[in-house]
Amino acid sequence: EWRCFVAHDQLVAASQYNDQLFYPVLVSDPAVVEQAISRIKALFLKIRDRIRHKYYVIDFAIAAESSWIIEL
Repeated sequence: EWRCFVAHDQLVAASQYNDQLFYPVLVSDPAVVEQAISRIKALFLKIRDRIRHKYYVIDFAIAAESSWIIEL
């Protein structure tokens, strides 16, 4: 799960949601992070025009075969 921050309708930051867990793959393989961010951006672009706020936090789940919004 990724916590993302939006300002002025732009995705400006993303971080691992749970800071109490360590995922070695996120450190050892930058391509995994790049792929997750790419999928987050693609989903964000699909839904951003439906959200009427300029500043917000949104949580995304990224799984092997799918991506979805957890919480807004």
